[in-house]
Amino acid sequence: GFAANLGQRMARFDLRSAASPLLSVYQTADGWISIGAVLDEQWRHVAHTMGLAHLLDDPRFATLTDVITNNAEAVPILAERFRAEPTDHWWQLFRQAGIWVSPVRRYDELPTDPHIVANGYVATYPDGSVAVPVPYEVDGFQGTRAVASAYSADTDEVLTAIGLTDDDLIALRTANAIW
Repeated sequence: GFAANLGQRMARFDLRSAASPLLSVYQTADGWISIGAVLDEQWRHVAHTMGLAHLLDDPRFATLTDVITNNAEAVPILAERFRAEPTDHWWQLFRQAGIWVSPVRRYDELPTDPHIVANGYVATYPDGSVAVPVPYEVDGFQGTRAVASAYSADTDEVLTAIGLTDDDLIALRTANAIW
């Protein structure tokens, strides 16, 4: 949308220019993780969980406001620590500490991610294919979870439902109007 509407390419994300180093994404030993800490108390939990509690004694990082103010100095410290462990390690630790966190998944990981599947963001169809279902709900309809019928498989049922008789169907077939 950015390129189509503005005629520009979106600038590559840079942690050092993020609004907060604790409302961002970081590379881990085997992938990426997204973290969201917006309260001072959450920053303290992050520091302790990451083994960086000593930063709380540093006036540059004593509070969340200090961390945000000193973003350029905080990012390298956090980035280095995040890269030391795999995504699942951080995800488990932060979840136990009540910190908002989520693994950042690649497209090829989505169809088998247990949380994605459990929430119905992808569906496995009768033919074994996996895809995103219609992403909205209307009057209880939650999007299709089936494959389309074979060509002409439902012709008789549909035409009968709108009032055509068996004789009408035979006449249409004879005229090659339906198959």
